[in-house]
Parts: sequence; structure tokens; C-alpha cells
Amino acid sequence: MSDRALPTSKDFNSREGLKSSSSALAVVLGLATAIIHFYLVPAEFDKGATGYGTLFILTGVGYLAGTIAGYLPSASLDKIRTPARLLLIGIALASIVAYLVLGYFDTLGWVTKAIETLLVLVVGMGLFRR
Repeated sequence: MSDRALPTSKDFNSREGLKSSSSALAVVLGLATAIIHFYLVPAEFDKGATGYGTLFILTGVGYLAGTIAGYLPSASLDKIRTPARLLLIGIALASIVAYLVLGYFDTLGWVTKAIETLLVLVVGMGLFRR
């Protein structure tokens, strides 16, 4: 048995541990926003708002692709991690601005914007921490 069978406080205070936690949070936030946007698609097509439905599909795909490319642990993705994370920030900011400009406000929309704001902060802090 090794000398360190149980984790110590140093294990939880290390820079890598914090980085892993922020990466996990970014993945959860990115996937949550993708799921919400995909969830909205059928309702928009039912209303005949195919333009909004298409935008929700593209936004969901962007969040999904950016999250996978930015955070999936694969050496083949190392070269595109930073651009993928910048894509996540860009999509989130564009989505927030579009929501405010279009002016159709509801609870799910505000929750989604809160998630997207957190996503911008978490991903941005991860980029600047390097």
C-alpha cells in the first residue's frame, strides 16, 4: 500500500484540480445550452418559425461541437482546443445579444442566458489562466 492512500488538502488546492473542475463545469454548461437549444427546435417549427428553428439547430450544433472539440481529452484535438473554446464564447455572446435584441423574454430564456454568461466566464478564465 502506498504512503498516500487518501487524498490530502493539497490534492484539492492544486492548480490542476481547479483546472479540471472548471473544465468539467464548462462541459456541463456547454452541453446544457446545447440541449436547451435543441429542445426549443420542435416548438419553433410547430409555430411555423422555421428561421428560428434553424437558428436553434445551428446554435445547438455549435455548442455541441465547441464543447467536444474544446474539452474532449484527445491528443488529436489539441491543436484546435483554443479556437473551439473561443467559438464557445462567441456563440454564447451572440446568443445573449440576439436574445436581448429580439425581445422575446421568458423564464427558460433568462435561465439559458445565465448559463451562457457563466459559460463565457468559465471558458474565458480557463483561456487566460494558461
